Amino acid sequence: LRSSIRILHPSSFSKHSSLPNAHFTLLKMSSSPSTDTDPTLTSIISQLQTHKDTFAAAASSATTATEIKQLQKEYMGKKGLIPQTMMYMRSLSNEEKPKLGAAVNDVKKELEQVLQDRCAALGIEVSEEAAPKKTKEKKSKQNPTEAEPISIDVDKLDIRVGLITKAWHHPEADKLFCEEIDINESSGPRQIASGLRAHYDVDDLVSRKVLVLANLKARKLVGFPSHGMVLCAVEE
Repeated sequence: LRSSIRILHPSSFSKHSSLPNAHFTLLKMSSSPSTDTDPTLTSIISQLQTHKDTFAAAASSATTATEIKQLQKEYMGKKGLIPQTMMYMRSLSNEEKPKLGAAVNDVKKELEQVLQDRCAALGIEVSEEAAPKKTKEKKSKQNPTEAEPISIDVDKLDIRVGLITKAWHHPEADKLFCEEIDINESSGPRQIASGLRAHYDVDDLVSRKVLVLANLKARKLVGFPSHGMVLCAVEE
């Protein structure tokens, strides 16, 4: 079963009517077999020509910007007569489909030119207001110096006073010391690496009391397992 399609278009206009009441009417599928065939590419293009002629006639009788806009909407809007012609695409072969698309685009361009000429003759300007595009706000890249300060919960820091009992140069890193620091644990002194060689001599570290951040995960620093961090400060 196939649905029967009938295209209605106006044969005349009233001078005082807003616009031609041309539209497509899709008839419901009949309960009995239909002998109608799907429209051919030739018949569809012929209908496009008819729409173009009726549009030109309506445009020539339009006298206000409102009538021009309404005409533009009925023929070239999303649900207008010209775009609706594309619904016949499904009935065409793969070779004919691009031909229909090209024909529709050509008619659109011709109708737009008719409107421009009519507007120029009337001395009016009709422009379609473009819908505002939604733009994603790009996050500006902040310089490290401009970044918001990181908040630290001091209560979570396990800071202890320790005594450096032994210190030596890291064998593979020029900026590191290796130390054994007693923080009064039953397991004995902790081994910790610290980057203090630019500020102290190795002999200055032994027997010095320091603050140690004790609840850090063990981490190897150039191969040396460090079990904490020595806290330092700069006096300005």
